[in-house]
Amino acid sequence: MNKSKEHSQACKSLYDASKVRSVWLEVTYLMMEEQEILPNTYPLEALDTTTLRHIATSPARFSSLLKNHRDSRLLPKSSRILLGPIEEATRLGMRVHPEVRHFPTLLPGGRFLFLLWEGSVTGAGSRHKACVQLWDLGLPGTSSQSTLTASSILEDIYISWQVLPDPISSVYHLVVQNDQGIDIYAFDTGSPFHFAKPTNRLAPDGDILDFSWWKNRIAWVTDRCQVVIWDFKKRSATSWVVDPYFLVEEVRMLVRQLLD
Repeated sequence: MNKSKEHSQACKSLYDASKVRSVWLEVTYLMMEEQEILPNTYPLEALDTTTLRHIATSPARFSSLLKNHRDSRLLPKSSRILLGPIEEATRLGMRVHPEVRHFPTLLPGGRFLFLLWEGSVTGAGSRHKACVQLWDLGLPGTSSQSTLTASSILEDIYISWQVLPDPISSVYHLVVQNDQGIDIYAFDTGSPFHFAKPTNRLAPDGDILDFSWWKNRIAWVTDRCQVVIWDFKKRSATSWVVDPYFLVEEVRMLVRQLLD
């Protein structure tokens, strides 16, 4: 009988706690840290308990839906999302031609859209370039707001790219691999909303086969068997040469393990 009473009291305490705003505020902070959602994505101090609860539990509910759904087409294949044809007004605002290739990514939290495209830029002649844009779509589920955009032209066509969040600020880092090496762009989702020109570049010895990252460090391996670890914030790097008889996949695994 006592155990039943204790169980009932515990359930009541948990239920009462679930209605306390400060509890859900703390849970939301923890979820954002785990999901690498930048602090300024949600105006947390202005949100009510119901909205905080919805935000805090959304990633878990979405993961459960994917896990339990029988349709394998729902399973995510990459961080990229698929969009339909871009409307003419939007295309003109982006200053690109219809044959341009788009690579959009919705950043964690659902507010910021990162868009990289390549093609001929208006006024730049026939030379193809790449452009990167950051879109502020506003807070999902709230009143609409004017869409904010920030753009930057990449001088060289990219080979591959990754978006790295900085969890303690409002900045994302764009890591672009091109023929010149690896460039680091910073784009700020706070105020002012802008892109920074690449201030960090490191040219590898040979062609990069694969690269991985962890926080502000990037590691890669080249076709000349050189492994490099680069701290792009401290602007320092270390490198060494591995046995050429290593299989490429083994070296890639080594690169990833170095950053774990």
